[in-house]
Amino acid sequence: MGFRIVTAVALACLALAGCTTVVSPAERNAPLRRALTEPIPELTRAADGGDRSAQYALSFLMRTGVRGVTPDPVRSEDLRSLAARPSSTVITQYIPGINGAPGRTSIIPITLPGLGDAEAQRMDLCGVALLTRQPQLGASVCGGTEAYIALIPAAVSALGESDRDPAPTLAAAGAPIDPASVTRCEDVRPLWLSAIRDLGAGDGDIATDATERIITLCGEGEPSWHARVMRALIAVSDEEPTVAIALLRPVPRPAPAPIGGYVSFVAMQAQAAMGNWSSYREERDTVLRASLAALEHEAKTEAVGDPFEAGGTRVQIFRRPSVMASGLDVELVAPAFPGGERDGPRTFYLTTSADPLDGSKRQYFLDEYRCDGRSTLQYFGVMASAPDASAVRSLIEQRLRGELDQVSGSRFDQGISACQFPSLVAPGLGDN
Repeated sequence: MGFRIVTAVALACLALAGCTTVVSPAERNAPLRRALTEPIPELTRAADGGDRSAQYALSFLMRTGVRGVTPDPVRSEDLRSLAARPSSTVITQYIPGINGAPGRTSIIPITLPGLGDAEAQRMDLCGVALLTRQPQLGASVCGGTEAYIALIPAAVSALGESDRDPAPTLAAAGAPIDPASVTRCEDVRPLWLSAIRDLGAGDGDIATDATERIITLCGEGEPSWHARVMRALIAVSDEEPTVAIALLRPVPRPAPAPIGGYVSFVAMQAQAAMGNWSSYREERDTVLRASLAALEHEAKTEAVGDPFEAGGTRVQIFRRPSVMASGLDVELVAPAFPGGERDGPRTFYLTTSADPLDGSKRQYFLDEYRCDGRSTLQYFGVMASAPDASAVRSLIEQRLRGELDQVSGSRFDQGISACQFPSLVAPGLGDN
């Protein structure tokens, strides 16, 4: 089966219009290089401070036992979860004055995606290839022969620091699993982890074999649901959307966390590929209704005012104090329920972070999240208290009528994902 998914790392562009930046292999492999070279105490301090790259690096060492680090699979997974969370920051941009007017400096917030499972698995496999001297595998997963060669000195140095033989752990981390060797549904977890690694490395055929074996062994029950979603993604990429729809049929909408609403986003992608827009709309509306119901039943979440409509889209604002990412908090969330048959879902957020010049003060932003990217619609600046819901509502109405452009934003190549921000686009349904 031909496999046409291209894994891409998308970064936010620091410009008024969203764009996608091509990332070099050296930049992509930087967290792995840190794992192989940076002093362990420095990595630990950086990871404890929220550094996503350091969190992955320390996770890799705890997973493999390289450089004398005691293997700790539980702590390794915790660090990976932290590294996968999105992070936020702000930049300053000078805007020249017009017709002799003075220029001004604008503070622009940006949100960067965390290190996803696919990219972490790719670097894992690159590290295993380096430490077990597998140049062909290394060239395929590290970003090319030159990228593999560039990391060899770091790998040699890391092996020299090891006080135990890491070969058994490394072999287990990189060894392929024959799907036929797994004969019970209760034993499919290693096969599932292998499928994640293979898909992250761009080998869709092997991931297909693994997921199909899981589905065969586990049938339509919950143990098969993750595998069904992955296999459906591959089917959509292979221009087999009807296969994807059939695979997803046993998976509930929404599924329990951590799949949540993601199953619907995959199904929507398949329906769009078939041009079946009525089914696309039905799938979209199902997941949005589930998201709305989840917010209505959350203990600390409350509706603010009545639902309102603008541009054919219905919106309900909720007060939902929560943490979106380290240093970035949510005040209000407003899911949008579009009326157009082909419109994609989007959700608005009033967010806040500490003033970078005075940590005792707060600055506020209005953001919009979609499956293909995010936009900052308003920077409110440093304020004594959060903007009220009526001001937020007015800006959302302008946006939905096409009267409000983004201040900054990012668009992402979705790669092997049907939605870059599933838990933000459909809040309340799990972390996906």
